[in-house]
Amino acid sequence: MNDFRAVVDAVRDRTDLVSLVGRDVELHQAGSVLKGSSPFRNDADPSFVVWPHSQTWRDFSGASDDGGDCLDYVMARDGVGFWEALHTLADEAGVDVPGREDDQLRDELDKLSERRRLERLLTEAARYYHQVLPSKLRGSWYRDRYGFTDETVDKLLLGWADGHLYEHLVGVVGATEEEALSTGLFVRFRDGRVTDFFQQRLVFPYWRRGRVVYFIARQTELTPEAPWEQAKYKKLLTRSGKHPYVSALVQNDTFYNEDAATRGRVRQLLVTEGVTDCISAMQAGVPCISPVTVRFRKKDLPKLIALTERVSEVVICNDSEDSGAGEAGATETAAALQAEGRIVRIARIPRPEGKDKVDLNELVAEGGAAALERVMRDAADWCEHLIEQIPADASKREVSARLREVLPLIRSADPVLRDGYADLIKSRFKLRAQTVRQLLRETDRPRKNTDDEDYAPGVGLKGEVLEDTDHYYILGRRGEPVTISSFQIEPVRRVATDAGDIIDADVTTTSGRVYRGVRFPREAWHSKRHLLRVLKSADMLWTGSDDNVQGVLKLVAERDVPAMRGITNLGYAEIGGEPIWVVPESVVGPEGAALPDDVLFVDSGDALHKRLRRLDPVDPAVEAATAALVLPKLLELNTAEVILPILGWFFAAPLKPRIHKALGHFPILCVWGTQGSGKSSIVMEVFWPLMGIRSAEPFSATETEFALLKLLSSTNSVPVFIDEYKPFDMPRYRRNTLHRYMRRLYTGEVESRGRADQTVVSYRLHAPLCLAGETRPIESALVERIVTANPSKDTLPDRPEMVRAFQKLKTVDLGLLTRGILRHLLARDTAADLAVATRVVEGTLAGREVPLRIKDNLVATVCGLLHFEGYAGSLGVRLPELDVAALVAAQCDDLLESGGRTVKTGLDYFLEILSSLAVSGGIQHNRQYTYSSGQLALHVASCHAAYAEHCRRIGYEGEVLDKKALVRQLQENHRRGGYVTEVSRATTFGTRGDKRRAAFIDLEAVKRLLDVDDFPQDEPSSAGRYGGGWHDD
Repeated sequence: MNDFRAVVDAVRDRTDLVSLVGRDVELHQAGSVLKGSSPFRNDADPSFVVWPHSQTWRDFSGASDDGGDCLDYVMARDGVGFWEALHTLADEAGVDVPGREDDQLRDELDKLSERRRLERLLTEAARYYHQVLPSKLRGSWYRDRYGFTDETVDKLLLGWADGHLYEHLVGVVGATEEEALSTGLFVRFRDGRVTDFFQQRLVFPYWRRGRVVYFIARQTELTPEAPWEQAKYKKLLTRSGKHPYVSALVQNDTFYNEDAATRGRVRQLLVTEGVTDCISAMQAGVPCISPVTVRFRKKDLPKLIALTERVSEVVICNDSEDSGAGEAGATETAAALQAEGRIVRIARIPRPEGKDKVDLNELVAEGGAAALERVMRDAADWCEHLIEQIPADASKREVSARLREVLPLIRSADPVLRDGYADLIKSRFKLRAQTVRQLLRETDRPRKNTDDEDYAPGVGLKGEVLEDTDHYYILGRRGEPVTISSFQIEPVRRVATDAGDIIDADVTTTSGRVYRGVRFPREAWHSKRHLLRVLKSADMLWTGSDDNVQGVLKLVAERDVPAMRGITNLGYAEIGGEPIWVVPESVVGPEGAALPDDVLFVDSGDALHKRLRRLDPVDPAVEAATAALVLPKLLELNTAEVILPILGWFFAAPLKPRIHKALGHFPILCVWGTQGSGKSSIVMEVFWPLMGIRSAEPFSATETEFALLKLLSSTNSVPVFIDEYKPFDMPRYRRNTLHRYMRRLYTGEVESRGRADQTVVSYRLHAPLCLAGETRPIESALVERIVTANPSKDTLPDRPEMVRAFQKLKTVDLGLLTRGILRHLLARDTAADLAVATRVVEGTLAGREVPLRIKDNLVATVCGLLHFEGYAGSLGVRLPELDVAALVAAQCDDLLESGGRTVKTGLDYFLEILSSLAVSGGIQHNRQYTYSSGQLALHVASCHAAYAEHCRRIGYEGEVLDKKALVRQLQENHRRGGYVTEVSRATTFGTRGDKRRAAFIDLEAVKRLLDVDDFPQDEPSSAGRYGGGWHDD
């Protein structure tokens, strides 16, 4: 691309700002925008906003108002200049950038640098004008006169020129005098004095791609009465002989809110006359632009035509006034657009009797968005407008002459519309129906035959294109070919996946190059922006519209190519009832397998598949020798209560789909312990490679929400290892996201995400997850979903054989066993293994009462141990007896409370926190709690209030029960025969007159189960006389 502007535009077109920002910021849908926390400043509430439709962003944190497009974001994020940011995004987008030695490039770079500098100063000026806007003027002008909400005023930085901007830019911001003068915001007198150009005026900034590029200011009652202040509206100064210091780049060539016309596919675009009219339409939710004048200047019409290329329909609505100037301007603009093939309608604002003028701003301010909607709904299309321009009482000669201009358009219109026009002509000019019918068919003559006598065109597809051997083209208005691409796509196969059809194709360019195997996912055909993301070579140019992309899809889809089924899930799959294991470049089955000819693996773009090794066949003798060394050493890595949960879980994970189908869930493995205990190394260096994952850094617990979503939905059986789980050191939203995904992984639920185009994408979370950190989850809902291993760094110094076993295993290529392990597992009878595992667990528990989920988790783990023993036995490897009793006991001791019967609940934590509050004086005896009949009596409402406030004050990261949940857990504990003896009974608190209902707790039972010391009480002399102290009972 020799044209540097084309290079910059290509980079913008091929870069999705939502995806770019999403790498650093967790974005959430908020209406038509996406919001998240600022990546540049600390903010209490999400203050970073992305507009997907305009591909712009703004950062409102810390009273800032930074913003822009993708290039501005990279400049701000990386602290680099425009050139470096352009290169960064160009490399990602596959756009070639010419070198700096190019003269044209140097000139364009200088202009871009100057333009960015000007826009930064103009944006800073907008912030200043907005900050100094007096409340009185905000109310009297913006709110009362124009009907603008505070949200609109703040969003657009509408402001007030107080005459002191120059001191701010030079004295506070640090701009030089020349830099300030170059903006067109100031005037320099002959004596050298500099003053603000806008004085005591309302100021309206022009925004484009998140930056201010121009201003217009409106006169008020406070504007000085100087001769140069007589104009109602003043626009920025531009360079002239009188003002040579103004930059040549400051030009009155921007429409107000022109971004509205570039936000993807715009169904309907409103064009109106004034800046306040445009803002009113924006506030009403209508895409709108304005030239801020009655009619577009001739030099602006080409830009308007280009801006409306992707707009389905343009509605023009100017002022309604006696002079007719507004309607004349609307007609002139509509004619220019109609000549270029745009669909145009003209809206008329009803004018109250006795009023000589009404504009769109008044319409919306008085009637709201509904009034504007009615006016736009009733807008006349171009033919109707031309008919209505003829006076109803005109002579028949004049009617005949003026109808000749519009009749060709009517004849070519849709039949339904044609009938409507006929009725309008008949009623407006009082013509007979026969006369109207004759007018409409009068010039209908047989068309000349084309060169191809057999050509019989039907109804064409909107956006239809034609193809040549190396490019696509469309027919112009005169039938001439107009090339819209420098390439042609030749599909070689179609692959059906759950996410839609994928097309693999060879792409031939006009330069003669052929690019083989280019993959076009379903979303590549959504728009030209999406198409250009796939066409990363600079040889592949596209100048067509979004509709033309659909035309290309029609041509590609009509090709007769092989149809295939795509597998996007890594790991376990069943095809024709036969189990197989699928990874990139490899397929494993019980007896050796290959995918059917009509099935292939499709990379879904996640991070896991790049880490999976190719599973080539291994010599049986090599496998047996490796297994004889490795399998016994696995048991020597740590104590039984530590290594058996890990070993069992990893050998169960490849068959997770089968186990999940039988039990309804599959546990999460949590390896937790202090630094230096070996928790990460044992997974990363031993068990992950054993399952076919190349030795690599684990995934992080602080991955972005979307990255986690893609990762955890990419496989149903390949173990995913996430390290550095530190819930107290993680941002709250990251921790909450991870915990939510963990709960959903347990049962394999679906997580849905909305796209910028308002479609929904669903992800099934079903990866077997191994989590490592210095602590484990304590939320009761998660505790029931995990299997734990708790290595201690104090064990290793006392057991050097464990260290030697680990070092020995690191020297072995553990991947030599992966294929054999998987083949063995795929051939097993999972139902029989689960039955055996259930009997083993139940026998080990020996009637001990444990939650059902904990029991099922143990069954899944023991099932994995059976797999391990079975694989060892198949290769003749002798193993010591596995201490399943130690495994079961360790799990129960770590996860269960209440005598080892239930997991620790929110009620348990509630009592522990209340105990600490009682000791520190946060709650008091005979106020929030008392003693009665030898038991602790808690006034639930006041105790819960103190507990909730304490948790809020200290930033407690655990589960905080609301009052309703607390009462429910009290009732459940009472029904279960726990330490709650009564849920609600009246008792005396301190004095006989203070009698309230309380929950009664067996404190001694609580002390045996929980970390509770005491609830101090007053001296018996002050409380015992009323029966409040238990020592007197």
